[in-house]
Amino acid sequence: MSDPQHSEQPPESNAVEELICPNCMAVVPTDANFCRKCNAPLTTLAATDPVWYIHATAHVYQKAASRPGSRIVLIGMWLLFGGLFLTNLPMAWYLIQRLTSPVYNWSGLGDSPGFFLNLYGLILGLGIEAIFAAILIKVTVNYRRGRSTSDNPQSESGEP
Repeated sequence: MSDPQHSEQPPESNAVEELICPNCMAVVPTDANFCRKCNAPLTTLAATDPVWYIHATAHVYQKAASRPGSRIVLIGMWLLFGGLFLTNLPMAWYLIQRLTSPVYNWSGLGDSPGFFLNLYGLILGLGIEAIFAAILIKVTVNYRRGRSTSDNPQSESGEP
């Protein structure tokens, strides 16, 4: 029989346990789901909870867009956002054609609720297009910048 008073138990400590973020090496508390410094997901809950999944996914896109990436990151971002950009262009063109058609009576716009829906769709679509274009430009510029510094190592050391 084992004696419950003499059983081995870990010593109690009053110190707060902390972890190291694998992304930025910052010290974070153990109960944190995201790093407070770089917003990297730290737990599986951060990647599986529906709301926190959005935050974790945004961190991945932000990380890919802000760092000089590899060729595979560039290709992946172009496949993802380039396809979305190209599929939204026909919608914007269609809405521009609808808004400039002679069907709408420009003096009585209050009588045509379809005009405002089309205008709202056009503004929303062009805003989304601008976001996609900005992401693609940023990823491409970062890739080219990273590639030019890796091709010319003398520029980093200051030698001609």
